[in-house]
Amino acid sequence: MASFLDDTKNFGLLIAVVGLVDLIVCTALLVKDTSNLTVENIGGIVAEVLYLLAGVMVFTQRPGPLAPVFPEGISSKFGVLAGYIFLVRVTGIINGVFVAAFGSADQHLASGIGTIVLAAIILAVGWIVTNNTRNIFDKVIHYMLIVIFAAFVLILLIALLGVTNGSYEGIYLILAYVDVVAAVVMYLMAFLYLLSADVKAKFF
Repeated sequence: MASFLDDTKNFGLLIAVVGLVDLIVCTALLVKDTSNLTVENIGGIVAEVLYLLAGVMVFTQRPGPLAPVFPEGISSKFGVLAGYIFLVRVTGIINGVFVAAFGSADQHLASGIGTIVLAAIILAVGWIVTNNTRNIFDKVIHYMLIVIFAAFVLILLIALLGVTNGSYEGIYLILAYVDVVAAVVMYLMAFLYLLSADVKAKFF
């Protein structure tokens, strides 16, 4: 288990799994109810495709069109962590733009703008992390990321119980389990990477 968590290729595998499962579910729901097939929801599908492509790139260790999203490379722990932060930023901006531009009500505009602002904040965090400087902001971000990824692990473990007691049935139940378990392991890996000496050296 330790060797699995230590291999950054497996981090890419988990990103790809989460992206693929979410893509399948989103597409299936849109096909099932075509009233959901709106331009704003297309942003979510595009985002999941990007997660899938980025995950495959890290897993195969073959730089592709999304290589610029991983400015520190796709092989080191710090590289995949920094790349994941930038990936969240890119997909967040895409979602925000689609929701803000094509949403059907004022709350969609507010939600889209809020998503874009949050993505911009994540972009700033990513820039601070990768700007090759060491200051108080790097230390604060390091501790914040530890707390955030630990929180994600706990929240998703609780969500796993929700899947068990929820209304999922058949293939959707299986996909929900795969999605949540993959996300739990992915965020656990990110948490452990932040505690590793080579990653900490980038912040301190």
